[in-house]
Formats: sequence, structure tokens, C-alpha cells
Amino acid sequence: VWSPMQSPLVLTCDVRVAQGATLTVEPDVVVQFDPGQDLRFDGVLVAAGAPTHSIVFTSTAPSNKGTGVYINTTNGGRGRFAYVTFSGLREAVNVRCCGASRVSPAEISDFRFARNEIGSTGFPTAYYEGGIVRTSLFEDNGIGIALAHDSVVSDCIVRGNALGIDYSFETVVINRSMVVGNDVGIRLRDNIGLALPITCNDFDNIVLNAEVLSDQNPTTPNNWWGTTTFGEIDKKILDCRDDGSRGCLFYEPFLRESWRRS
Repeated sequence: VWSPMQSPLVLTCDVRVAQGATLTVEPDVVVQFDPGQDLRFDGVLVAAGAPTHSIVFTSTAPSNKGTGVYINTTNGGRGRFAYVTFSGLREAVNVRCCGASRVSPAEISDFRFARNEIGSTGFPTAYYEGGIVRTSLFEDNGIGIALAHDSVVSDCIVRGNALGIDYSFETVVINRSMVVGNDVGIRLRDNIGLALPITCNDFDNIVLNAEVLSDQNPTTPNNWWGTTTFGEIDKKILDCRDDGSRGCLFYEPFLRESWRRS
């Protein structure tokens, strides 16, 4: 158990939690990572703060960031988080799923991810395979959240990032979320399939709302794109209409106003 009496806890070396072990981080604890260090789980992490008593994971040196938390589900790693802030880290949270099991390796709610970067391994601020993320804020990061394989994101705010959502595989669900004020809202990669479970979201971003990297033609109906004018929607979608090597994004029918007012 890491308690407030020990806070702040400074990780000067990589820390490993063994398979079968559980680390509980109590409310009001601050965990600081020295440059390049991480907290890696083959066991279980329970970090459950409270609305006025959050848990903070951050770096000791803002100019030379720590890595963050890595949950290795192949060896049985699991995590449960609530009211936790990750800031000033390279990768913040990296969840890899799932080995032979399809049990969700991480359940996350009421998170705040701010001012994190893309790590040297190519994983972004928050990388999830099989995770469930609810009512969380991804703000002012290089990449807000990258999603693959059976992840669920709902009732989240993704704003002010260079790239809001990096999306791979059609089994990723995104709904009732605000993807706004990012340079690029969502990037749709290969292996995404056609009918994507991306519905009832707001996409209203600065340069692009969506970018299609796949050569397939995905559909994302029932989202709000910041306008009801087809030409204006198309201006902020980079797809086959701009580059013949890309697939076409079909967004009809679309919401006529923000889903929050629908």
C-alpha cells in the first residue's frame, strides 16, 4: 500500500509489481517518476481516489519526463483507476491486452491526462487494448488516446491535443464523447472495417475532424461534425475526396446539433 504519509513517492528506478501481487495507491498520494522510469504491472494496480482527494502520477523533471504506468496483461496485469491525474509523462498509461483472456484489463473513470507526450516506443499518452474508459479528460497532450482491440470510451472529453484519438480495429467503441479543439480529431488507421461503433459524439476540431489512413470505406453515422453543411463537413475530413489512395468516410446520417442537446 502506498499511503499519503509516504507521499510524494519518487521512483528513481523502474518498479515492477509481480504476478499475483496487488499495489493499492490511496487517495492524496503523489507518485513522481524520475526521467525514463516506469511502473510496470504483471500484478494488479488499484488507484482509487475521490472527487476531492485525487491521486497524481507525474514527473520529477518537466524537461526530462518519466515514462508512466505499463500494465502487462499477458502476464495477468490488471488495473482499476478512479479520480487519477496523469501529467507531464511520456506515455502516462500503456495497457496491453489480453493474452488468452478477454477480461477487461483496465477500468478507468474520472481521469485527467494533461501535458503528456508520445513515448519513444511510439505509444501515446494513453494506449488501451481492451480497456474501459469513462468520464475522463484528455487535454493538451501530443496524442490524447490510442485505441485498439475491444476498448470502450464513453462520456469523455478529448480536447486541445495535437491528435485527439488514434483509432485501430473496428471493435473499439466511442460514444457520447466530446472530441473538440484538437488539431486533428480522430485518425482512422488500417484494420478498421466498415461499420464503426463511433456514434453520438461531437467532432469540432481546428484543422481536421477526421483523417482516413485505411483504404477501406468506414461509416460513422449519427455524430455531430460542427455544422450541417456537407461542404463544410467535407473540408475537415481527409479521405478519398482528397487522396485516391485513402478510403472514403461516410458520415450520414449525421446529427443536426451537438449530441448533448439532441
